[in-house]
Amino acid sequence: MATIASPQDIETVLEKSQRHIDNDTIHFEERYKNMNFLNSNGISIDDALYYVYDLIYQDYFNGPTQERNTSFAQGDMWEFGISGLISPDEVYVKLKELLHVDSMICLSFHKAERPIIYPYRT
Repeated sequence: MATIASPQDIETVLEKSQRHIDNDTIHFEERYKNMNFLNSNGISIDDALYYVYDLIYQDYFNGPTQERNTSFAQGDMWEFGISGLISPDEVYVKLKELLHVDSMICLSFHKAERPIIYPYRT
């Protein structure tokens, strides 16, 4: 079952992501799927982080969930969607808030593979 955070908790993590973008302490994961999406839509990593910066709590749909793979740094995963701003497709965004260091990772930024249901959109 999906974990649904409160609007206040979502806004807190989004404020953290904005601070990390401002301080250049967010890492954009250059996975094939992410980079292929960026390249095919003519946007840079900085552009992608601009869209992350502008996320609002209504763009949220899941989290926090914990990292399941113990070979990676432990952290909380937060999932968001962006509709109609970048491409006709919905964009899936996954942020990871690292637990033991003051940093964040944008793990996913690509076309959503399934429809996103937003708990705070009417």
